[in-house]
Amino acid sequence: MRHEILQLGARQRAEETRQRLIQGPLLPPILRLALPTIGAYYLQAAYNFIDRYWVGHLPDGPAAFAGVSAGMFIIWGTFALTNLATIGTSTMVSRALGAEDQGRARHAAGQGLVLALLLSVISAGVLLPQVEGLFHLMGTTAAVTADGASYVRVLLWGQPLLFLSFVLNSVYQASGDTVTPIKFVAFSLVVNSVLDPLLIYGYWGFPAMGVAGAAWATLCSRGIWVAGGLYLLLRGHKNLHLRLSDLTPIAPRIWFQALRIGLPQCLSNLLFAAVYIALTTLTSRVGTAAVAGLGIGHTVEQLTFFGAMGFSIAASTMVGQNLGAGQPQRAARAVWSAAGIAAGYNTLFGLAFLLIPGLIVRIFVNDPEVVRISSSYLVILAISQPFMALELVLAGGFNGAGNTLPPTAVQIPLTLARFPIALALMHIGLGADGIWWAISLTTIVKALCIAFLFSLGRWKHKQV
Repeated sequence: MRHEILQLGARQRAEETRQRLIQGPLLPPILRLALPTIGAYYLQAAYNFIDRYWVGHLPDGPAAFAGVSAGMFIIWGTFALTNLATIGTSTMVSRALGAEDQGRARHAAGQGLVLALLLSVISAGVLLPQVEGLFHLMGTTAAVTADGASYVRVLLWGQPLLFLSFVLNSVYQASGDTVTPIKFVAFSLVVNSVLDPLLIYGYWGFPAMGVAGAAWATLCSRGIWVAGGLYLLLRGHKNLHLRLSDLTPIAPRIWFQALRIGLPQCLSNLLFAAVYIALTTLTSRVGTAAVAGLGIGHTVEQLTFFGAMGFSIAASTMVGQNLGAGQPQRAARAVWSAAGIAAGYNTLFGLAFLLIPGLIVRIFVNDPEVVRISSSYLVILAISQPFMALELVLAGGFNGAGNTLPPTAVQIPLTLARFPIALALMHIGLGADGIWWAISLTTIVKALCIAFLFSLGRWKHKQV
């Protein structure tokens, strides 16, 4: 009897969440979805800020910072593979819940987790023997390569935990719950913050592992995140109660559907990582300070990227649930509303990048050359911040519909164009600034093209 009462309560709460998403004013559910997600992303960004703070104060600070920064471009390439599981799983879960089909939503979530686990093992197995070669490809110095390789190897061994955390987040968000993930992220961040100095510098009797210690701290904290997220879903989450039977046997049809939906965005993100590896080779020509500057610029830009991603997740969930409920016009209004809010949000940060870049950069390093190059990055990228928000949120709308090909068709060629544009601008004497301008200008063009495609409305008729 108690179990039946709990199930009834869970169904009622799930229906209340669904009704908030498909009925009434748009702003409250958008903010309810976006703000906790942004908080979770910012806590995730804090991982990187804290790691880089401690790494940047090692005796070989600039080289260590550059190694971690270059290594993250490799790790981002593996993270692109998570799109094969996260986007498809999120789309299927939100569509099923919008149509009031708990069983289908549960099964999609379980199979998404199994798919992510398989992808993590494959990617780690392929990349582990190639780590040093990838750094050599980027043209990094011996010191940068040594530090970066030690960092990347540890994270590759822990890929299953990283991949599972991404899929768990997507499942919670697709169900309309963006608060639970932030709780797990916050707790794991505390663990990471405590472990970083212990494992990097060897305080209190811990081994001094240098840069590798930052990676081990990340994996330990992610392990807690994954364990808590799985436990709650299996125990019975308010919007979705996962069962062990949803994990087995393997369902090829669901895997194929997830792969089909996620493949375009996966290819786009893989290309993004590959292009940044190529851009790092150009940056290396300027010097180690420029590679460190690129890393700092990316780290700071996470403030706007993650803000836009929060509204992108909100847009994706609103589209999936409302298309599942047969309300395409409400889905479209929700996406444009989220895009407008995100663009305004990013504009405020863009002003800070423009007005106080040096103050921001000195949080990480005090090396004058690194500060100069990083500050230039922030100033040049400031103008593209609202456009980056537009690109990400509208792409999230496409993802929620399961129509991931149109934004990918825009993102791939324009991301590829960054390398020749950067090369040409460097050739005319702009140096590292030529790379920053290539990134900023292509971001603006991508946003405008994706906005045009979204306005056509063909995504409203996509079947999943």
